[in-house]
Amino acid sequence: MQRISARDSGAATTFSVGSGGAIASAVNAVAFSATPSFNLALGNYQTITLTGNVTSSTLASVKAGQTVTFHICQDATGSRTFVWPAVVHGATVIG
Repeated sequence: MQRISARDSGAATTFSVGSGGAIASAVNAVAFSATPSFNLALGNYQTITLTGNVTSSTLASVKAGQTVTFHICQDATGSRTFVWPAVVHGATVIG
């Protein structure tokens, strides 16, 4: 299992995995789910709009050296919570 470090730049949080490696340059729009899976093979920019609370989330297809940006939006209701994948350390609390 890879350890992922987080850096918060205000509008988005960027994660670096390992060293070296692959970057998938597409945007992956993930449909809302209480348990979404972010497939990093589909892009290094992952986006989701929270229309409910996310109770757990996972990463799939993580490559060493891959940099990933998450864009997590609240819907008009707001105050939705988001639980980061277990391998993410140091991310900003959402909700």
